[in-house]
Amino acid sequence: MIYAPVAIVGAGPVGMNLCLHLARLGVRSMLVEREPGPRWHPKGNTHNSRTMEHYRRLGLAREMRKLGLPPEHPTDVGYFTTLAGYEIARLPMPSEAQKQEQVRNAGPADQIVEPIFRCNQMYVEQFLVEKIRSAPLIDCRFGWEFVDWRDSPEGVDLTLADETGREFVARCDYLVGCDGGASGIRKKLGIKFAGEAHREQAYAGGLTASTFIRAPELYHGIIRKPCFQHGIVNHLVRGNIVSLDGRGHFAFNTRLRPREGESEKDAILRQFKMCVGADCAAEYIAHFMWTAG
Repeated sequence: MIYAPVAIVGAGPVGMNLCLHLARLGVRSMLVEREPGPRWHPKGNTHNSRTMEHYRRLGLAREMRKLGLPPEHPTDVGYFTTLAGYEIARLPMPSEAQKQEQVRNAGPADQIVEPIFRCNQMYVEQFLVEKIRSAPLIDCRFGWEFVDWRDSPEGVDLTLADETGREFVARCDYLVGCDGGASGIRKKLGIKFAGEAHREQAYAGGLTASTFIRAPELYHGIIRKPCFQHGIVNHLVRGNIVSLDGRGHFAFNTRLRPREGESEKDAILRQFKMCVGADCAAEYIAHFMWTAG
């Protein structure tokens, strides 16, 4: 039987952070993730100050801040009729280089030792996986499916399935569910979500496409003053275009409205070009659907 003092289901940033902290305290853990590795697709974009303090405690914050956008890239949030059209409003925010300069010049009583960090989760996950795989106290099981769990007199027994579908029983003293919004662990414990269901609205409500797009032409004459997030608001389409690497990779989020007979991919590219508002070569890489709001 496989045994670990702590079993963690879900290898997102929370699950990986937890097993790295446990290893730092000398506690063995097993990390179970059904994906074969970190998904190379845009996800969350912001790591707040408290989160960065956790990474600082692990000695990783400085190295992490080299990921994602170039140091001088603005992290402004802007709103536009289209990228090639009018700028409606802008929330100026400092680049990573400016934030680090502020930290170097901060007074002794300054509370913000780790400013907010704008970097897509996919870069951070890849970075954390490399740290986990080199940690001897972490049993990393990517490609393994969590099937079920039950209490036993000796601890918690887990049913896991490997890449071939063969099932195994694993035992732990503590089971931690870091397996996202559809958590099977949460559901079996009977813990429900609070709050309202999603609302159908033009943006941030309803069926939404999150798309990974390569479009370096945007940085050559279309985006006149770069932002970190470019919100698009016009009478035809709503969307958000997020700069990932400051060179040509973007995350594009929009409420999907396909025309009759149109595939999801074609609808996404059509709506992306409506948000750009100019001729632009855009390479579709991948997308997934989710319910916003």
